[in-house]
Amino acid sequence: MMEAHEYANAFPMATDGEIEQMAADIRARGLLNPIITLDGKILDGRNRERACELADVTPDYEVYRGTDPLGDVVAWNLHRRQLSTSQRAEVARTLKPMYEEQARGRMAAGGKRHGEGVANLPQVEPAKARDQAAAAVGVSGRTVQDAEYVHTHAPELSEKIKAGEMTVNAAKEEVKKREATPKWPARFKTPEDEEAWYEDQQKQKQKQHKGKGKDALAARGSVAQAIESISTIETLALPNADRPEIIAMLEKLKATVEKTIITVRKMK
Repeated sequence: MMEAHEYANAFPMATDGEIEQMAADIRARGLLNPIITLDGKILDGRNRERACELADVTPDYEVYRGTDPLGDVVAWNLHRRQLSTSQRAEVARTLKPMYEEQARGRMAAGGKRHGEGVANLPQVEPAKARDQAAAAVGVSGRTVQDAEYVHTHAPELSEKIKAGEMTVNAAKEEVKKREATPKWPARFKTPEDEEAWYEDQQKQKQKQHKGKGKDALAARGSVAQAIESISTIETLALPNADRPEIIAMLEKLKATVEKTIITVRKMK
């Protein structure tokens, strides 16, 4: 079988059932539409080629003669395929770097016409390429951005989105759930090891929580002692207790303790 072009691979393959139906039709009527190739690779017709193999029919190949292979592949697939919004968003995510490459090619060609070097050309903005890919398949740029987020953190979920087994939103929530879960060791020798590790994580959390509670209780006790100390000082007949500087020092100490009381009372 011939290798598929990257433009074609941006779209999901048909299901086994769909290809079997296609093979049955080819057995009955032959291959009605030839397989289109570009640079020695299948640009359109991966499913037809596979169906021909199942039907034991030799496929016909035809070289692409258009001027916009990427645009044509998108149009052909969207016209024939019933893809969900999430599948189209995943397609757009895959197409984004291809649109970026197209933009760089156009800019380089324009630069040559005007005598500019490639190094002096402006950079392609990823956001524009993303929006272009999103518009091409009929989804929002935000949905494509979510698909990129999923692919960055859990590329295996992107495959499920592409196959129609999971929505972008569900995959995004799964990624967030994973990020909120403690990082588990890559592998456990036994289920008991896994359970023991999890119990240890829970105990550590409980110790941390108890530690915070003890700190709060200790702080409250310290404040109580400070208040008692101030009251004791005020009742003592200290020498020079009526001096302005001594009075000022005591007032300053009281103010500090009052602020500390307010802070401690806010502690949980």
